[in-house]
Amino acid sequence: MKRSQIPSVIYYVFMPVGLLLIAGACFFYFYANKFVSEGLSTEGFFEMCIMGMIFFGIGYGVLSYTKKRKEDIEWLKMYGRKIETDFVKVEMNRYISINKRHPYIIFTEYKGSGATHIFRSENIWHDPTSYVTQKKIKVLVDPNNMLKYYMDVSFVPEEEPEKAF
Repeated sequence: MKRSQIPSVIYYVFMPVGLLLIAGACFFYFYANKFVSEGLSTEGFFEMCIMGMIFFGIGYGVLSYTKKRKEDIEWLKMYGRKIETDFVKVEMNRYISINKRHPYIIFTEYKGSGATHIFRSENIWHDPTSYVTQKKIKVLVDPNNMLKYYMDVSFVPEEEPEKAF
């Protein structure tokens, strides 16, 4: 699965499920009592609506975060200050697991203006160690805030090449 597909799967599933739960709750609460002797109770209506709002909220939150992150990266590519950082290590991110697989993160550091700054790449779903051939990795930082940055990992392919047997 590509890096960019995971958030889209989440919001394309959670948002419609949330809307269906809310619409179903409204239908069963307001119209089902015409067809059956008992429609949806008030408690059931609120429970379905709350579940629907939770599902929709998760999908919308992921969609908003993904869109904001893309806008921030585009802004950094246009106006960010390029700095050359020193490669430190590649580490497995054990906080995230999908299908019993963990992504990897590249760590770099930059010593400047009297402080050392540590930068992390975004999650990479295959081991990028063999692709890190240079000791310097480009990072784009906000000129006013070093905490807003984007590490350029374009030297790592989106998907790991197929291994020959």
